[in-house]
Amino acid sequence: MLRRTKFYRPATPQDLVIRPRLLDKLSQGVSHPLTLVCAPAGYGKTILVSSFLETCALPWAWLSLDENDNDLRLFLDYLLTALDNLFPGSLHRTQLLLAGPTLPPPTLIADNLINELAELEREFILVLDDVHGIRNAEIYSVLAALLRHPLPGLRLLLITRQDPPLGLGTLRARDQVSEIRSRDL
Repeated sequence: MLRRTKFYRPATPQDLVIRPRLLDKLSQGVSHPLTLVCAPAGYGKTILVSSFLETCALPWAWLSLDENDNDLRLFLDYLLTALDNLFPGSLHRTQLLLAGPTLPPPTLIADNLINELAELEREFILVLDDVHGIRNAEIYSVLAALLRHPLPGLRLLLITRQDPPLGLGTLRARDQVSEIRSRDL
């Protein structure tokens, strides 16, 4: 059973100090396949992204992660449900792959997911919060596949306390990542 609260964007506090420079940086950043917001605990990463989404013109899906989401099947169930909330019924073939008693290899799952996401006709943002709780290499393999050949519509926005193992150097060299770091916050 999936916890529905993991799909809720945290509310922004009423006394939030608006940071237009950072909101502009996020707005410009979503033109890249990956936006990375990386800083230690307490820097306001989640609230920044949440406040950005309040005024963002693109549709978005939110998924809060934790250390209990390190199982590939569970992670994918959450990921597909988050995307299904945004695009109902659009990832049917990938969901069928997960329905069997054993999972196919992560590369097959990723390829299928990429093909179905490529069929979506609208740009959108997929926010994954607390990515630092994920340590499963297979999960990062799927995320890296999404970034290897960027989809025209997918904008992946990761909120984390540490750099994820996604080949950030290569993404930087290709100008495919926008970053907000602790010095920015």
